Amino acid sequence: MKTNHYKSHISLFFVCIMLLNLTACNFYRGTEKPINPPSPSQAVKETPSVYYVLHIGENIWQVNNLAFLDEGFQGTLSKVDENVLYYYMKIQNPDNNKKVKKDDLPYIYQTHIFANQFTKDGEQIKILNEDITKIEFYDRNNRKSAAATGGIIAGSILGGIGIFLAIACNCPHVYVNQDGTYYLNNTLFTGATSPVLERHDYKSMPDYNPTSDTYSFIIQNEDNEDQYTNLLELVVINHPKNTEVYATQTGELYTTHSSENLLSAKDNNGNDLTHLIKYKDDDGHSFNVNTIDTYNNAFLSFTKPENVENAKLILNVKNNLWSAYVYKEFAALFGKHYDNWVDKNRKKELSEVKAAMKMTGIPMIVWMKAGEEWKEIEVLELIGDINYNGLVIPIPSNEIQGETIEFKIQSGFMFWNLDYAAMDFSEQGEIDVEYIKPSIVQNTTNDQLVDKLSLDDDLYMHHGVNSDSVTVTFNGLTAAKSNRTIILHSKGYYIPLEQYEGKADKEALEKMRNEGEMSRFSKELFDQKFNGVTLNIK
Repeated sequence: MKTNHYKSHISLFFVCIMLLNLTACNFYRGTEKPINPPSPSQAVKETPSVYYVLHIGENIWQVNNLAFLDEGFQGTLSKVDENVLYYYMKIQNPDNNKKVKKDDLPYIYQTHIFANQFTKDGEQIKILNEDITKIEFYDRNNRKSAAATGGIIAGSILGGIGIFLAIACNCPHVYVNQDGTYYLNNTLFTGATSPVLERHDYKSMPDYNPTSDTYSFIIQNEDNEDQYTNLLELVVINHPKNTEVYATQTGELYTTHSSENLLSAKDNNGNDLTHLIKYKDDDGHSFNVNTIDTYNNAFLSFTKPENVENAKLILNVKNNLWSAYVYKEFAALFGKHYDNWVDKNRKKELSEVKAAMKMTGIPMIVWMKAGEEWKEIEVLELIGDINYNGLVIPIPSNEIQGETIEFKIQSGFMFWNLDYAAMDFSEQGEIDVEYIKPSIVQNTTNDQLVDKLSLDDDLYMHHGVNSDSVTVTFNGLTAAKSNRTIILHSKGYYIPLEQYEGKADKEALEKMRNEGEMSRFSKELFDQKFNGVTLNIK
């Protein structure tokens, strides 16, 4: 299977990196040295690194088990290690200090491969030399850029890396079993960073074998945090082939049958986003427009049918990656007082914490046009950055006014990605739903943990730093009669264990009390790290 993620638009992030490549971006007195290898794969082989990262359009992966071929490379893909991403960002800024902790030294030995596409056969991916546009090497003393097949192509450094705060990047990771191979698919209760934020979470899961009566996945703690999972269950839905099933944020199930495509989609500056949001293709809008507005928005309009009953807005969204870096910079503002700030937040009421997050611009907010006013209809919890997740938002028919139906999707700068938006007006279809508890839950030492995950109670599965992976198996699924959708319902929270040093930046922290300040902080940080380079995204 060939996967082509070539972009038709230029992202700020990697265009800025391209421009910075023309300057002396040093790391540990590093120098920029062009090299002219016989092939990109040969250049990488001659310059070994600890970490290899692949960039395709707006997507970025870590390449594991890298093997060198005459025609290119092959390996397997996973999420980029947060520390690798952090030091990659630091390297780009020539004004950053070049200190690194001794224990973190391996993270600065990185090779970044920029390509137009790759092929995939099962778990293995292959990158051909002819598809590579650039390679970047980093180590303790040198930074080198290697021209690929067509040389370093300034105008084709396509793609972007976005994030949310580290709270979007962390949390339990779920690897789903497909014929004995486990694929990273999703995260659980993203953003629930304290007991007060513990919540229910509903994520669509791949159904690799719809005739099977078993389903299994592995949960891993891959971050510096303590994770507490209260509940896991599968929601298994059998439904006709011509329907799809989505869950709301609270787990209510809706069928869709004849989704209406977008009439138009525009950003803050009036640029057309329709080609990015009209299809489910992992090629979404990153809310990275250079605008004077506090928030980045996507303005969507749909044709209003004669019968507007059963109106539902369907979104395919995820959080971005840029936030891991933003969060570290934000947390560093507290210095040695960071732990105290975290402890105080844990003692606040849920409503107070959510109000503060909303005010600073962290969640995605969905607004609908009512006359001349925008009415808030949904506030989206953090959803994670591993995969796009589909969800449905029911729209009361009496709220729909005018000749078209208009929405404003609001995000902080580069906090979210919107891949797809559509509306559906079909009646609720017939579905058969099963709620299945885990049959087997065990770690590598064969500890039985089913009782800790079967009910919403006071029993939790504690998953500490460097804990064993946990295998969860569900038995008794009804095989697909026509079509089958699987949704994972989880509940829990996690506690980050990062520590910071130094004095608090009181002036910067005081600004965080302002409306939308986290969005502005993200934009200012982006401009600062990339020397104020700005572009309008088309």
